[in-house]
Amino acid sequence: MTETDNKTRYGRIVVIFIALAIVIAAFVLFITMNNERISEQNTKYLQGSTEQSARRISEWMTDSQTEIKLLSSMYESTLSSVDEISADGIEQLANYTKFDYTTISLADGRTIDDRGQVADASDREYFVRGFEGESGVCAVDNSLFYDDLSVVFYTPLFFEGDVVGVISGAYREDSMEKFLRTYIFGEQTNTYLLARNGDVMAHSSITYTNGVKNAVDLYLEEDSSGNISRNDLESSLENGVSVTFNYVGDSGSGTAYVMPIENYDWLIMRTFPNSITDGMQSRANAVGLMLVALVGGALALVAGFLLVQVMRQRRKLLSESEHVTSIVNSSLALFQRFAVIDLVDNTYEYLKDEGIKDDLPRNGEYHMFRYYWQTRFCDDEEAERMKAELMPEFIRENLTPDVSHLHFEYRLKDPETDEVRWLQASMLPLQRDAAKQVTSVLLSVQDVTDVKEREIANRIALEDAFREAERASRAKTDFLNSMSHDIRTPMNSIMGLTAIASMYLDDPERVKDCLTKITASSRHLLGLINEVLDMAKIESGNLGLSEEDFDLPETVESLLSIMTPQVNDKKLNLKVEIADIQ
Repeated sequence: MTETDNKTRYGRIVVIFIALAIVIAAFVLFITMNNERISEQNTKYLQGSTEQSARRISEWMTDSQTEIKLLSSMYESTLSSVDEISADGIEQLANYTKFDYTTISLADGRTIDDRGQVADASDREYFVRGFEGESGVCAVDNSLFYDDLSVVFYTPLFFEGDVVGVISGAYREDSMEKFLRTYIFGEQTNTYLLARNGDVMAHSSITYTNGVKNAVDLYLEEDSSGNISRNDLESSLENGVSVTFNYVGDSGSGTAYVMPIENYDWLIMRTFPNSITDGMQSRANAVGLMLVALVGGALALVAGFLLVQVMRQRRKLLSESEHVTSIVNSSLALFQRFAVIDLVDNTYEYLKDEGIKDDLPRNGEYHMFRYYWQTRFCDDEEAERMKAELMPEFIRENLTPDVSHLHFEYRLKDPETDEVRWLQASMLPLQRDAAKQVTSVLLSVQDVTDVKEREIANRIALEDAFREAERASRAKTDFLNSMSHDIRTPMNSIMGLTAIASMYLDDPERVKDCLTKITASSRHLLGLINEVLDMAKIESGNLGLSEEDFDLPETVESLLSIMTPQVNDKKLNLKVEIADIQ
């Protein structure tokens, strides 16, 4: 393995490790951003959920306050004296309320519930405030009759304008737990009703007995609670300002959100355990990991597919390249020379220079190329023509964008053997500038001497054939011109004799003479027609002579019989005397 191969191999390994590091970094960044997104999303969800519960609790407290006042008003309307206050009366009214239990307290502190139980409430907040004429709500850690946490709504009972008692309705701990209980994403979260000092007034947690008594007890250390400090938390609770902080409790850590309840001095606090956030982040990260794995697998499949395609394409290209190379090599055999001419730098370079002596280099200045070939043309006229056609200006002017090639044909003479060769050259544009003017061309030269010689021989043969056809045509014309007069003569004779015979039908001897002469003229005409139909004689332009015996007086007589009708038509007198002819 060479040093270059080693460098290539190490380079590929480095690229693979860099790509792997990028993928790992991208996944870590994805997890970080995803965790932050989920935490922020859950915080917003916690705030929205708490705000909805705060509105619901405010409406519930207002409804409960109205209900206890209505109960007091109804009870007052049934009294005719203070002595009529009893357990039976409060029991009957309690049937119309939703409270867990209802009580009435008298001026001496004696308190009776709707079941007839009696206890002393003189030390209770609602008793004191009620006899002061106030209505409101308070929470107690242990109620008079059930010794558990209760939320008590109270209002004074008036008789003839004086406060004679306090009526209260209470919700016990179990009812408050059910009322405040909330589930987020299928998991129960804790909800607390707080006083402004942070004390827990009611809660939804079934583990409250082992839980906290004040919201500040849930506060994590400052360095892990975000931007809020313990003092800021206490101040926010006291002033009734919404606040978010991290907490830790017996059931784990998470995020808590506190906000005031409208129209009341109480606060609502809801916690969002980290277990929910962690579960959501784990599921999202698992989905992300699965997505990365799927994407990686898909990329691997795509890469494999592309690799297979590349290999197939490479094999196909190699096959096509070999095929094209064989075609090009076969085509190159048809050409003697290939040269690339740069019209900008005025240089040339031969790619194939078959038949060129060493006096012309394979590359060099273009003007040397033109001078070399101009000295080898057969005549000065052809040299001047090719000199103009090889000029760069001529090539640029004629190789326009709509012209695919230039074509030349010329003759060269070998200075040593004086042998003349016909060559055919073609110029094809290789490159053009921005103005579409050609800047370089490919010059290909092919020896067409054999083709040209056959072409010349064929042309000469065609010229000879043309001359022979022309001569034959003239012979036919001359023959037909001469024969037309000879044919017309016996025809006129036949027509004249026929006319004479028709005039002398009553003279048999005259008719017989005419028919004899018509017969002679017809035979003469038939002979002429046979001569005309003899194409060989027409093409040669000559009539052959045959040697045979004939009767001269009879022949002369026949000629006279043929010519007599025409002589008579012209009112001429023809006299022929034949005597003693052997």
